[in-house]
Amino acid sequence: MRTKNLLRGGLLVAVATGLVFAGAVSALATPGKTSPCSDCHDGASLAVTLTQTSNDGTTATYKVSAPSAGAMGVFTGSTKVARLNGASGTFSATVGKTYTVYAVKGPSTSSGIGVKSVTPAAPVDTNAPVTMSNAEVSYVSAATVQLTATDAGGSGVAHTYYVLDGGAQAEGTSVVVAATGTHTLEYWSVDGAGNAEAPHRMATFTVGLALPTSVTAVANATTVAYGGRTTFRGTLASASGLAGKQVVLQSSTNKTTWANTSAVAVSDALGAYTLSITSKSKTYYRVNYIGQSDLAPAMSAAIAVSPRVYLTKPTAPTRIRKGKAFTSYGYLKPRHTSGTYPVKIKAYRYQSGTWVLRKTVSAKASNYSSYTKYSKRMSLPYKGKWRVRTYHAADSKNATTYSSYRYVTVN
Repeated sequence: MRTKNLLRGGLLVAVATGLVFAGAVSALATPGKTSPCSDCHDGASLAVTLTQTSNDGTTATYKVSAPSAGAMGVFTGSTKVARLNGASGTFSATVGKTYTVYAVKGPSTSSGIGVKSVTPAAPVDTNAPVTMSNAEVSYVSAATVQLTATDAGGSGVAHTYYVLDGGAQAEGTSVVVAATGTHTLEYWSVDGAGNAEAPHRMATFTVGLALPTSVTAVANATTVAYGGRTTFRGTLASASGLAGKQVVLQSSTNKTTWANTSAVAVSDALGAYTLSITSKSKTYYRVNYIGQSDLAPAMSAAIAVSPRVYLTKPTAPTRIRKGKAFTSYGYLKPRHTSGTYPVKIKAYRYQSGTWVLRKTVSAKASNYSSYTKYSKRMSLPYKGKWRVRTYHAADSKNATTYSSYRYVTVN
């Protein structure tokens, strides 16, 4: 970075090939050339301090300080990777590469320069791994305990060991125990830097020692109104009724995938419980008790609840002439596909002291908001007293449903 003195209009301007100054005391611009500053600058040495502020094993960050420096350049070999204004700044460095910082005081090439090099290395891992287990207090049948280790030091988990019931040391992350009784599991891990977890962790559990438990469930109705409430009652029992234990109602639409509902109950002194739920489509329910250290879990049999659809009675004139057409309509929930014929309107004529079905027509669906409207243009062929109602056949979601009657006199 050589300095050239140019006389322009009576003013002497100093131009450095790497650093530019406007007057002897003006602010220093960042280095503009890519060659190391030591190629051009010399003079009294400036003290350059590098302080590492972070290192994740791949990239390190350094804080640079060079009192009285006007600008600094950071190089790897002859390649400039950072330009810093003033006497301090920061830069990032790749672990394993060598970086040289040049601090220039200026404004002339002989005003002073400081040089400092650094080669960041990956931090030394001195932290041992931490191992956790999912061991439960008790198991009704064979226990499977999973061991999961993490290593914050950066070298990674190399081995996980365990000792079951004081036996031989084994390596692995899954421990299966089928023998009935109380068991003790000791476990620990070692990372890639050789750091061993200490002290070792311990878990104690039982297998096959929980008392057998049962839970019964009975529904007050398995066919209910649309959005109607079903109540389940039953008893949680072991050698005798279990008091103060929590049971939860689970639901499924396919008897395969089950989920807890919001219905939760605590059994009384005899182990009895009551749970209630509302349904709008066919659903299977069962009652679950998760078990405890001395009590095995229990599940009731599944019970299917099929709600009827919401179905209004069809409209019709109270009086009408024989054979005169009219539009009969009503409303249906849940929504059905528009353009289909999900319901039938049935017309009964009173004759010989009884109501006789004389006509059945299919009504077309059209959708509005959250409900379906059904409608049909129809007529009644004979004089006399009639009544009409709508019928929805059972399907995969709802039970067979009839609306109430609409009465008509045909003249």
